[in-house]
Amino acid sequence: MIQIVVAALIVAVAAAVAFVLNRRERHGRPVGTAVPTHVDAARLGLSRGGVLVFIDPTCTSCAAVVDTVKASGLPHAVVDITDNPEHGVRDVPMTLLITGDGEVTKAWLGGLPADALESGGEGWIDG
Repeated sequence: MIQIVVAALIVAVAAAVAFVLNRRERHGRPVGTAVPTHVDAARLGLSRGGVLVFIDPTCTSCAAVVDTVKASGLPHAVVDITDNPEHGVRDVPMTLLITGDGEVTKAWLGGLPADALESGGEGWIDG
């Protein structure tokens, strides 16, 4: 009897995880993820543009994204969404490529593709 309950619990957890993952991604883009279209670049220290990474201290993949951005040598800023909810970002890591006036030109959710920070790298913008 206990084995049946444990098996049912495992199936229920797996179904819940699958539901969440399928909901987050459709056609290569996250669903329901708020992506800022403009940020205050000067306030973030990016008045000449650069890379902005939104993180959460509990996020296990955020550190890898921040390391990738640092290694790129591009100007960057890191924003903890738990301290700065005003941006409306809830899903992390979210990486934005911004201009000096704060316009978001590319966005990525999750890990960065290999060519993401190169001039021809592909990103998505939720529109």
